[in-house]
Amino acid sequence: MTQSDFAALLQVDRKTVVRWETGQRMPDCDSLLNMKRRLRISVDWLLTGQGESAAPDALVAEDLQALENYRALDADGKRAVLRAMQMEQLRARSEAHEPPAPAAAPATRLVLHDVVAERAVKPAAAKVPPKVRRVPKPPKA
Repeated sequence: MTQSDFAALLQVDRKTVVRWETGQRMPDCDSLLNMKRRLRISVDWLLTGQGESAAPDALVAEDLQALENYRALDADGKRAVLRAMQMEQLRARSEAHEPPAPAAAPATRLVLHDVVAERAVKPAAAKVPPKVRRVPKPPKA
């Protein structure tokens, strides 16, 4: 990240960043809080160099790469990614509340038929089973 990028991220002038780096000035409280929020870093680490540098919710390299890939997509691609994320969140929530289905359960298949086409085309060789009639028993004597 360049000084200009850093300055733009924090919404300060690039010369201000140069002065921070050279030790001519120190960031004010608002700038420190802005760095903490935008960079997700610990203010303690920023001021003292001790402790954990990253805040607990900091983005890791994988997250940043995924964000860059998302930003490179066109509008259709972004919509598709958002739909996929929503579906995955629903799946994860449902698994958290309900046990997963047994692995050996057979898959259900939905088959749609064109009823009109089926009625119009009947196979010529199809045999119709004979009708079975019930014959009443004769009365007992």
